[in-house]
Amino acid sequence: MISIQQLVGRWLFVENKGFTESMKEPGAGMGAMAKPDCVITSDGQNLTGKTESTVKVTQCSRSLRDKSEETAADGTIAQATCSFVNGALARHRERAGKESARTRRLEGGS
Repeated sequence: MISIQQLVGRWLFVENKGFTESMKEPGAGMGAMAKPDCVITSDGQNLTGKTESTVKVTQCSRSLRDKSEETAADGTIAQATCSFVNGALARHRERAGKESARTRRLEGGS
C-alpha cells in the first residue's frame, strides 16, 4: 500500500481520463492543451499541491478531509475536499453548480 509520503515530490503529467472532454465546456480555457507537472509537499499536517504548466501555475494547501475554499485556474471560487484513500490522493471540487474529481495515484511502483 502506498503512503502519503510516497506522493511527496515532483510528478510529470502522463495521462488524463475524461479531462479533455470537460475542457470543451464554455469558459474552460486552454487547460486541455496543458501538460502540467505537479509538485506535492507536506509539512506533516497539510499538503500543498503546486501545478505547473506552460499555461499557468496554481497552488493550494490544505489538510486532508477538510472542505476549503480555493480559487480555480480560471479565477472562480470553488469548494474542495482532498482525501487519501487506498493509496490515491483524491480531490473533489464543487464550483458554479458543477462537480469534478481528480485522482493522483502511483501505478507500476513509480
